[in-house]
Amino acid sequence: MERLPTELHELILDSVATSHSKAIRSLSFASHYFHHLALPYRFHTIRLDAAERVARLRLELEALPEHRRRIYRVFVALRRSNLSALSQILRILQLSSRTLRDLAVIDTAHLGATAASAFGAVLRTAAPFQGLERLTLRGRHPALPSSDKHFPALRYLDTGGNTHPIGLPVPWSWLGSRVTVLRVVGLSAALGFATELRNGLAAIQAQGEGIESFSIVVELTRQPEVKLVGNFREKTMHRQDAEMRRILTEIELVAKSARERDAQAGRVHVDVQVVVGGDDSNAGRIEQDWLEGVDDVNK
Repeated sequence: MERLPTELHELILDSVATSHSKAIRSLSFASHYFHHLALPYRFHTIRLDAAERVARLRLELEALPEHRRRIYRVFVALRRSNLSALSQILRILQLSSRTLRDLAVIDTAHLGATAASAFGAVLRTAAPFQGLERLTLRGRHPALPSSDKHFPALRYLDTGGNTHPIGLPVPWSWLGSRVTVLRVVGLSAALGFATELRNGLAAIQAQGEGIESFSIVVELTRQPEVKLVGNFREKTMHRQDAEMRRILTEIELVAKSARERDAQAGRVHVDVQVVVGGDDSNAGRIEQDWLEGVDDVNK
C-alpha cells in the first residue's frame, strides 16, 4: 500500500477521517511513513473549554500551514471562565472552516441568557462554513442565521435549552432539501412550536410532491404535576403545556399513518417522533454522547 502515491493516501485518509477517527490512529502506528501522513489529523476532534488551553491551541494551530490542519469535530464548552476567550474560540473555528464537519456548542455552566451573545457569535462565525454537516446546541441560543447562503451543508441539527420556542429553529424550506434530521429537546409549554409544526406538516401533505424525506424528533420534559393552587402564570403555562402535548401526539399519529401510506406508494415520507426524556441538561452526558466513538481529543 505504501507504493501508492502520497496524494492518493491523503485522499483516503481524508475520507476515513470524517467517520472513522480510530482507524486513523491505528494507521499512524503502522509505519513511520503512515505516522507522518496521520500527523495532520492530530486535531481531528478538539475540545474548547479552559481559557488557557484555548489560547495555547490557537497559537499551535496558527503555526500550522492550512493543509496540515485537519479539524473535523469541535466541542465548545461555554462557561463563565472562558467567555473572555471568546475571540480566540472564534479564531479557532475560522482556522477549522475548511474541514469542519461537526460542531457542538454547550452551555456547560448553565449561564442562561449570559451565554446568548456567545452562542450568537459562534453561529455567525460557523454559518458560512461549506462543509459543516452536524450542529448540536444546548443553552439559551438565538435563532440560526437562515439565509440561503448560511449552513449550506447542514444535514443534522440537534437543539435544546430554549424551553418555550415560538417556532421551528430552521426555515421550513430547509427541511428535506437540507436538514434531514431535526431534534428538538427539552420542550415545555411550547405551544407556538407545536402549532407551527402542525401547520407546516399539513401544508407539506397538501403539496404531496416536490418534497424530500426528513425526520423530526421532539423530546419533551416530564409532564409537571397538576397544582390545585397556583398563580395565574403557572396555570397558564400548565394549560399551554397540556395543549402542546395534545397537538404533538396528534401530529405523531398523523405522521405515522401518512408514513405507512407513503411507504406503500413508494413516495418520500416525513417521520415525526415525540418522546418524554427530561430536560437534557446534564452537560457531562451530552459531551459523552457527542464524543462516543471518538478517541483523539486534545488534552
